[in-house]
Amino acid sequence: MRGIFKYGRRFLRNSGKATKLFLTREIGFSEYRTQCRRHYQAAIHEMTRPPVSDRRKAAIRYLNQGIHFYNEKRYAEALAAFEQAVDYDPQYGRAHLYYGNTQYKLHNHEEALASWNCVVRMEPHSESGVKAQEKLDTVRSKEKQTVREIQEHLRRA
Repeated sequence: MRGIFKYGRRFLRNSGKATKLFLTREIGFSEYRTQCRRHYQAAIHEMTRPPVSDRRKAAIRYLNQGIHFYNEKRYAEALAAFEQAVDYDPQYGRAHLYYGNTQYKLHNHEEALASWNCVVRMEPHSESGVKAQEKLDTVRSKEKQTVREIQEHLRRA
């Protein structure tokens, strides 16, 4: 029962953020609806997932170690820990998410994108899948902006 409240609170917190963005007109209605749908699906996915295996428990230990290094900006050590987590449980989306985040910090953008895409394919409705999709969307948006700026610069030249 405790888990249901945990994921319910997370859903409400994330939906509340989307509502704030919508009410301040930072996002439109369709984006608001999309974000709420993603958060709802992530909460349902998290509540219905199967029990944790021994390999997943080992992967979680490595993941937590990697998060510690990541937060201390020790990215090489974090990357090694996240690789261990992925090796122990290749289906662990959260490990792939952090592996991608670390690769991005180390300027290995292709590796980061591949890792985030992997998360979205494996767990599209989980919290990790939603975060990975948001990161992919952000990178794509930056790429589009860069292309527009280059085109504008070339047009002026």
